[in-house]
Amino acid sequence: MNQRHDLTAPLPPLSVSGRDALVRAELAKRGAADALVVFDLNNIRWLTGFTGSAGTLIVRNDEMVLVTDGRYGEQARFQLATSGAAA
Repeated sequence: MNQRHDLTAPLPPLSVSGRDALVRAELAKRGAADALVVFDLNNIRWLTGFTGSAGTLIVRNDEMVLVTDGRYGEQARFQLATSGAAA
């Protein structure tokens, strides 16, 4: 059983809608600081759907901000818009 997969096809958008609310609720429950800064790219992808190889995410009570370099501007806008992330 030898199946071939198209490894050049882009990944479909990851549906992450509501995950930011889960993180905010956990921060509030723990009485955490005003913001959470996320450096781990796996966690950034889980929260936003962003698949780039460089970025930092700031999660606040009222917003999420993804900071990345210019190489990922268009990619970040597209992936965050299609993933349902509230960023």
